[in-house]
Amino acid sequence: MPMCDCDNEVAAYVRLELWDKDRLDPDDLMANATTGKTGNFYIKGKESEVTTIDPELRIFHKCGVETAKCYRQTVIEIPDEYITDGAEPKNFYDAGNINLRTLPNTESKYCD
Repeated sequence: MPMCDCDNEVAAYVRLELWDKDRLDPDDLMANATTGKTGNFYIKGKESEVTTIDPELRIFHKCGVETAKCYRQTVIEIPDEYITDGAEPKNFYDAGNINLRTLPNTESKYCD
């Protein structure tokens, strides 16, 4: 099961969103969740589109900037082989251990 951490410290109760990244219209939120108390998570979503979807996992956190007013965003693109036609996934993407400190981050619109 995938897990989020921050420099080997558990990233508990971190906000997760699964989006379909669109080119011509606004992106579509497919699902949201939070990491558990051990940083583990499971998220799945679905979207109906005329063309193929481009799913990405957006993780909102304060790893490395705990006192900041706004959250940082880490984006992980989901490979095409994990896209399933239908409501139930046939393959599951295991993102592994995600160290939020080492992945590229951007500032997000979510603030305290």
